[in-house]
Amino acid sequence: MIVVIGLDAATWKMINPNIDDLPNLKRLVNEGKTGTIELKERPHSASVWCSIFSGKTPEEHGHKDFVINGELQKREDIKVKFIWDIVGDAFDIKALDIPFVYPPYNYGCEYEAVGYGLSSNPVELEEDMEKLTEKAVEILKDRPEIFAVVYTMLDKISHFHWGEPMLLDWYKKIDAKLGELLEYVKEDDKLIVVSDHGFCDWDEVKGEHTLPKSTPEGEIKGDHHHEAIVITKNIKYDIKRPQDVFNAIKSELDIGIEEKVEKSKKIIKEAFDRFNKPVIAWTSGKDSMAVLSLVRETFDGNVPCPVLHGDTTVKFKEIYEFRDMIKDKWNLDMIVVKPEIPEGFRISEDRENCCHLLKTVPMQKKFEEMGIDAVLSGIRWDEQEARSRETYFSKRETHYRVHPILHWSENDIWEYTKSRGIPYNPLYDRGYRSLGCAPCTKPTSKDGAERSGRSQDKEKIMERLRALGYW
Repeated sequence: MIVVIGLDAATWKMINPNIDDLPNLKRLVNEGKTGTIELKERPHSASVWCSIFSGKTPEEHGHKDFVINGELQKREDIKVKFIWDIVGDAFDIKALDIPFVYPPYNYGCEYEAVGYGLSSNPVELEEDMEKLTEKAVEILKDRPEIFAVVYTMLDKISHFHWGEPMLLDWYKKIDAKLGELLEYVKEDDKLIVVSDHGFCDWDEVKGEHTLPKSTPEGEIKGDHHHEAIVITKNIKYDIKRPQDVFNAIKSELDIGIEEKVEKSKKIIKEAFDRFNKPVIAWTSGKDSMAVLSLVRETFDGNVPCPVLHGDTTVKFKEIYEFRDMIKDKWNLDMIVVKPEIPEGFRISEDRENCCHLLKTVPMQKKFEEMGIDAVLSGIRWDEQEARSRETYFSKRETHYRVHPILHWSENDIWEYTKSRGIPYNPLYDRGYRSLGCAPCTKPTSKDGAERSGRSQDKEKIMERLRALGYW
């Protein structure tokens, strides 16, 4: 289980001097890894929580406040995918009380914050804290694969009671609730405790944070935002920025290959239930072979849809030989899709035009000709940066792309291939790790990036073509 506990506005400036009064935080500090999240601008809570759970910077997600043009922002106004949107089709994930909208957002569970999540009344905040903890414990008992919950009470109390005894009392209350949650987090579970900011003064002239200032009465008054805390346990990813929490969650979805197989088959089953005319886009490479094999596992050795192979006419001869062998061996309904190449066209000279003409144009034309509404393909999150934001069901202009092995790694592909005795292209035994057109593909060092043998211009080109809706 991966557990993310958000403590809105928690700061080391309160935790460190009072650590002996906060036994559960003290335990986590002693057992885990602590750090401070870098905040390069004066953030708003909504903005940081959006980055934490979407993996995008404020510039990318554009969500900087709850109120836009005088109106509270709603979930449907946020045009960004969060971690649950991306992995929720394959993993059991719950999100509770995430404060990037009012009322706070929930995924996979129901919860109504006291006072619409807007109250700063200490009595109502305490009622909300008790109610939220009860709901969180209920979810933790069921042990979802991923669970995220955010406590917003410290932020509201800090706005009105910074430096007063009440603030430390609330840190103690939150620490006690943290202890209740930790009772259901096992020793080998993966844990992230994170805040979106702390409290300090902000120098508008210098554009920088300063330390909180004491008033004549001895109270520390401060505006936010500064030094967001992070504590991790059993998390390998180094969290330094808000968006790194998203990256850490994805990187820790490291389950056994057989579990990954079952999740992939679940996606495949759903695809064939949802769509009327699915096809498999099959390159003959190791990843698309894994998808093809998974479809056969799902349907008792059969492939109940056409298999489309894009033939750019300049692939390795080994690819054509392997394609024909698998077609006959597995009795595939295979459709070879070829481009119409103008006379005098110089292949690989103009890379973007070449990829578009040889790959995207003929395949898109075939999709439309056949009335295809879903295309199963073998891309993975860890292959290339442009693919890291894909979802299991990704909408294109005319169809959906279905990606059953998004959560797999290159090692997973080979473990699965060898465990099932799946045939693979002999080029892999000659140093190739990713297969493309012959003019643009070279053998790859085992120490290098998996797709470094492919033209890097090609990767950028295909990213642009995908952004334009061509692929």
